[in-house]
Amino acid sequence: MQTETGDIRSKAFDVFPAVSFPDEFMRRVESDKMWTLFCPKQVEDVYGRRLQDSFGDEFVEFYEELEQCPRMTLKQVVSAKDLFKTYLKSTVETGMPYAFYRDTVNSLNPNKHAGNIYCSNLCTEIAQNQSENTFIIEEEKDGVISTKIQSGDTVICNLASINVGKVNTPEDIERVVPIAMRTLDNVINLNAYPLQEAKISAEKYRAV
Repeated sequence: MQTETGDIRSKAFDVFPAVSFPDEFMRRVESDKMWTLFCPKQVEDVYGRRLQDSFGDEFVEFYEELEQCPRMTLKQVVSAKDLFKTYLKSTVETGMPYAFYRDTVNSLNPNKHAGNIYCSNLCTEIAQNQSENTFIIEEEKDGVISTKIQSGDTVICNLASINVGKVNTPEDIERVVPIAMRTLDNVINLNAYPLQEAKISAEKYRAV
């Protein structure tokens, strides 16, 4: 989508893609084994669950089961190393796709009880739980239509930067970081949120 070679009509230069890498893929790259690409719609239709909803050992177990399943007809088996080389070639030429290591992030997630982290922002410093809103009811009264939803988890970005050229001694770090953290926490309370779902998630997780 991003390279400057090939048919220009097949490009999408305003899209900024990222690739979510499970650990199992990297293990197969290192051992020069094959990797199977599945149609996610067929996985959900056949099994009633989604591959991307699991990580770690659970992901590997489900993935290997899919590889052996004769009902999975929409799939392609490729060399993991060749696929990774294609990815690397694109990153050298375009700087993209970005990389997200999903097993590492989910294993370190302090909010595992709230579900999985599926992706991050492109710079990968924001990794939070995500879930969709749930529709409850739509009502009409006197021409006014009201929609009720149960809020899911909407990721927000609340950042501060510290100049490590100026703040780099243990004493400076001990003095500055607590102030930055307190300030960021205050932002959560004082912020004007464009979406109510963002406000709910920010106040729920207080992610900074």
